[in-house]
Amino acid sequence: KNNKVIIKNNELKLLSRVMLHPSEVFTEVKEKKSGSVLLGLILIILFYITSTIKETASGFLFKSPTNTGFNSFLVLMQSLGLVLLWTICNWAVCTLMSGKGKMREIFLVASYSVVPLIISNIVYTIASNVILESEAAFLSIFVTVMQLFMAYILIAGTLVIHDYGFAKFVGTTLLSAFGILVVIFLGIVIVILVQQLGNFVGTVYREIVFR
Repeated sequence: KNNKVIIKNNELKLLSRVMLHPSEVFTEVKEKKSGSVLLGLILIILFYITSTIKETASGFLFKSPTNTGFNSFLVLMQSLGLVLLWTICNWAVCTLMSGKGKMREIFLVASYSVVPLIISNIVYTIASNVILESEAAFLSIFVTVMQLFMAYILIAGTLVIHDYGFAKFVGTTLLSAFGILVVIFLGIVIVILVQQLGNFVGTVYREIVFR
């Protein structure tokens, strides 16, 4: 009768079910206001950390020969940046298309969806240092399965919180992806303009002071 409870925290219990029962988990997020934004942020940070470790500590046999350098900013944008952009763009698009999901709920779906990727990064880093190159196919299959799990969680969660059918989900996802590309493009343009403005101001300053 004395059942041992391994996980006592309710939010961690909810997270432990997300890979196998995402629809149930996000139904609770929607209806019972369950889920933790703080835990979501921790997951994104873990995703960034494990992605960094994967890029820098994987076995040399499994590193791409073209990967001669490590860009921490790029990894940050592919983890934290992508989750935040998806949250904002999906919220903006779905608000215009009768989506019922709130920004908090969209963020929880996106952040909880990276759990399989965190597991994948850890397993890949460890396994790539101990297995042979001839066994790489098994590791690739595992990584692909984890990526499909991530997509499954994201799709199931988005369908639940927005109360969409699959066709509408596909449409809003494409629009959200387009919105992310627009934001990235505008960000690049702004960075370039700021750099050019800085160079111009520096040139004018040097002309005035040192002439």
